[in-house]
Amino acid sequence: MAEVIRFEDRHAYSETLQDMHEQRYDVFVNRMGWDIPGIEPNYDKDAFDTEETLYLIERHAFTGEVVASARLNPTTSPYMLSEVFTQYCQFEAPPQSAQVWELSRLVYDWKRLTREELAELRPRFRLAMLESCVNEGIEAIIWLSSLQVYNNTLGIWPTRPLGPPLLYELGGDAYVAAISQMRPADLETMRAALDQRALVPR
Repeated sequence: MAEVIRFEDRHAYSETLQDMHEQRYDVFVNRMGWDIPGIEPNYDKDAFDTEETLYLIERHAFTGEVVASARLNPTTSPYMLSEVFTQYCQFEAPPQSAQVWELSRLVYDWKRLTREELAELRPRFRLAMLESCVNEGIEAIIWLSSLQVYNNTLGIWPTRPLGPPLLYELGGDAYVAAISQMRPADLETMRAALDQRALVPR
């Protein structure tokens, strides 16, 4: 089950957060080849991990290892799309609203999961993300991702681009900035789909 971790709760989750930061480094730097300025070796914590950040983290039911995580930051403070990746927001300016938050550093760690576990985790974590946003009064999330992930998201949440796809200098993939609506009305639909999936024989 995914957990929401706020700044005031972080002392109780110190080991989990350390695992998350180390995992992020392994995924984004070691595996994907990102160059993230200002972070420590083997530990991805940057200028956008702040006291306002909400972390959504899921641990493996048996090992306790972090297997999925995401970072949510309010757009009322500086965030990645407003400070670092503004070139991706050509259709409209990066929003500044208490009801719009940025999603970044979304990780599903396939090295710590079987193929079946990963397939089950993704829709469950997306539902947890929607539930967390609804509970926090977040009406929309903005994010930057590969064009493939963007296309997949179109079938999950109401989503529109904030700019055209642009090639990312690392890896040569096309990335797009987008905004997705986090609607309470979609909760029951996603829950029902998840329940139906659980009934399908494996």
